[in-house]
Amino acid sequence: MLLEFSFGNFKSFGKEVTLSMVANPSDALAPSHCQEVALKPKGETMQVLLGAAIYGANASGKSGVLDALGIMRYFVCKGHLLEPESGLEVHPHRFHENFVDNPTTFEVILLIDGIKYQYGFSATSQRIQNEWLFAFPKGRVQKWFERDWNEASKNYDYSFSEKLMGHKEVWRTSTIEKRLFLNTAVNLNSEMLKPVYEWFSMKAKIFGMHDCSALKLVTDDYCSIDAQRMEVLDFLNGMDFDKIEEITLEESITQEVINDLKSKFKDKEVVDRFIDLNKKNKRVAFIHKNARGKQMKLPLAYESEGTQKLYELAALWLQTLKNGGVIVIDELHAHLHPLLMEYLVSMFFNKKFNKKGAQLIFTTHETSILSSKLLRRDQVWFCEKDRFGCSDLYPLTDFKIRKGTEDFRRSYLKGKFGALPILSAVHDKFENS
Repeated sequence: MLLEFSFGNFKSFGKEVTLSMVANPSDALAPSHCQEVALKPKGETMQVLLGAAIYGANASGKSGVLDALGIMRYFVCKGHLLEPESGLEVHPHRFHENFVDNPTTFEVILLIDGIKYQYGFSATSQRIQNEWLFAFPKGRVQKWFERDWNEASKNYDYSFSEKLMGHKEVWRTSTIEKRLFLNTAVNLNSEMLKPVYEWFSMKAKIFGMHDCSALKLVTDDYCSIDAQRMEVLDFLNGMDFDKIEEITLEESITQEVINDLKSKFKDKEVVDRFIDLNKKNKRVAFIHKNARGKQMKLPLAYESEGTQKLYELAALWLQTLKNGGVIVIDELHAHLHPLLMEYLVSMFFNKKFNKKGAQLIFTTHETSILSSKLLRRDQVWFCEKDRFGCSDLYPLTDFKIRKGTEDFRRSYLKGKFGALPILSAVHDKFENS
């Protein structure tokens, strides 16, 4: 489970900010909205939040929080992320000269099989600057490795714990400036570092607002298995849409097109590669019944925006709730009725659906769920920019709220928590024009 995510000097964020999923001491909406977890070796317990909502005006930095975790995940899984000029893609804050040339930092605190891990790194466009991993398998901290760039020697200073087993010298000499040690070591068969790597590669699912990978996941992977396709069908029909009789998948390239390509192009190898690539992509359609009870096929593109959105989310929701992990998704409310969005979020707070402690982190403008009946105070976060264009991330718990107040929405829209668009300047400009 994700306990904390911190980052700094990234996009509109200058100073380091932290999104915490550790529950505050409160019995509000417990135990549905929290998961009690045990830490090794003594079995001490802690409460971890199963969801967090991030609010803020447009361009306040909400998406940047998700992008930061997405960039970190990409670095871990791929080792690096290069820009076209072959520099590392770290996106430092550009609106203040103090940040432009400084490293961008990322750090997570995870709980995996009862063991707490603290992993992070900092990077500039030229190199990974620092990297570290601390583990707590016995309750006390063990510094498994640290890696620091030494400007004088133009090389890295490494520090390893004797607790970290494996071919550390091989991993060290194989790690280049623009690659993470964690990625290199796991790809060279480090078993002890694998849990952290696999949390990023298998448990963290991060999607932007216009992310086609969610559609690919549900169509090409999840729905290719008959039983799972039925789960998606039940998921959609459970949302009270027009009755969908069946979901069909077809090859995206027909035999006629294949024959035409083969007749027109002499390079058969290129044609075969094109065909193989396209055969992996499926076309999806829904079967409905018309007024006379006759079945008719409707391509996904002809369905409503809401139906398309829920279809895209189906595998993501079903897979994560079934296996555990964390979904991080931008603009969850887009194309969804507020009650449907509320239902999707509430699935993570229902032990019937969420048996593995799956977590949901999302950005939204939908304020209908800003209520103590639906979200705990420590699950609500805000993004706001200052007058210099620097974003901040802060929780609702930073504010004193009168006891018995259930509707956070009214206070938020009145501006008590900030993180709202400032419309007065626009109004004055149009009024005086």
